[in-house]
Amino acid sequence: MTMAQEKLGEKSVSGNLVDDPKQVTTPAGKDLTVLRLAENHRRFNRDSQEWEDAGATFYDVAMDNQRLGNNVQQSLSKGDFVRVTGNYSVEPFVTREGEAGLNRRIWANDVAPSLRYSAVEMVPERSQEAERAVQQQGPQMSQEQQVQHEMTPEGERLRREAEQSWAVHQSQQPTGPGHQGPGVS
Repeated sequence: MTMAQEKLGEKSVSGNLVDDPKQVTTPAGKDLTVLRLAENHRRFNRDSQEWEDAGATFYDVAMDNQRLGNNVQQSLSKGDFVRVTGNYSVEPFVTREGEAGLNRRIWANDVAPSLRYSAVEMVPERSQEAERAVQQQGPQMSQEQQVQHEMTPEGERLRREAEQSWAVHQSQQPTGPGHQGPGVS
């Protein structure tokens, strides 16, 4: 018997990572980053006048955006509290023992760590061009050397060339509906 998957639209879920995020390759050869998220529920017991655990809902989360997947793998680990937003679907299943269940899946378009429980250091990604420029630049200059370098005509010329190169790179990025802006894939 085939059971249909029901697509329910976009959903945001907050919870703890059950395992470290990992990369998998589908049979079709597509690389995905996957993680499992537990959304813990609590309820207020009027008799005892206390909050108590009320179980958890588990979600299988996948992302095919390479930048998002790489950032998730580098930044998050088991136990981290995150918010996942993406396209939500549910697929019923039956175990070998005959018990019914639901597979809850989210194709993530964003994953954000919670600052309620952890501090996060934002480290912007460098473009390949910027990475090559840093590698070619060699040892870093002191702040005084940088100021002196920028005051020279050669420093001014290099700064203008870098700004022009950046502007050309940004103008070549796709924009419009379905795109998240310059440099975002």
